[in-house]
Amino acid sequence: MLKVTFWFRVKRRLRRDFAHFLSFIFAFAYFWVNRCSHKSIVAAEGGVTVSLTSHGSRIETVFCTIESIGAGVCKPGRLILWIDDAKIFENLPKTLKRLQQRGLTVGFCENFGPHTKYFPIVESGELPELLVTADDDIFYSRNWLKRLAEENRRTPDMIVCYRAHRVEISEAGIAPYQRWKPCNTSEASYLNFATGVSGVIYPKSYLLCLKLAGRGFASCAPRADDVWLYAMAIRNGFEIRQIFRRPIHFLEHPLSQKIALHLDNVMGGRNDVQIANTCTERDIEFLWANSK
Repeated sequence: MLKVTFWFRVKRRLRRDFAHFLSFIFAFAYFWVNRCSHKSIVAAEGGVTVSLTSHGSRIETVFCTIESIGAGVCKPGRLILWIDDAKIFENLPKTLKRLQQRGLTVGFCENFGPHTKYFPIVESGELPELLVTADDDIFYSRNWLKRLAEENRRTPDMIVCYRAHRVEISEAGIAPYQRWKPCNTSEASYLNFATGVSGVIYPKSYLLCLKLAGRGFASCAPRADDVWLYAMAIRNGFEIRQIFRRPIHFLEHPLSQKIALHLDNVMGGRNDVQIANTCTERDIEFLWANSK
């Protein structure tokens, strides 16, 4: 038993080290693409809207994520980076200025915390037909956006994602977040909790629900956009579907600082606080009924 455990740990460490090595290769490659390429990162016509945000030191590396999206076989119709810091917005890094020349839209907005990746679009005048959210420190694959768009066509009234957790619920209520297991099915369910890190596609009908709900997240889940987006989904009848049976987590930028937020929300228990503040008794009853 000890020998099996030892080799399992060795293999896990080797996989982690190899992924870290690959992430440096991608970062170096996108650095040169950003300096040399003149190709557009958006589609000439059509295409979905992709939205993300960045802040602090990650402003210097977010170009890698944007380059990975722009290098996909399916390009977005609009690719928007939201900035909530006036000083950064007025003094963008050269990497982002070069991307602006190739189709990137950089928008200035109010600071909505992690909700900034989607809420400025929701609050704007005209909603897109489809919205895909992305994180600012991930290298997305060439088929990332293509697959999301294809899966949306299969189930246009659902929320589709690459990575989800399975909400654990009983008569006593929702279990602590750390007890939730990774989703292991591609079947749609109200118990699938989409996590935004690997990308999620939302239909316009869902965006309209978010618009009507306004800034309600500020009082219950200011630091947990996934929690608010999940609550809005189950309240408005949108099932969530993971593309594959197993969740996909794409490579992270090697200089990512996301671990601090992860520790705060997950390990620090703040997700549980925000879930408790967001999910009503009616929500819990609905989930319990759908778990049987």
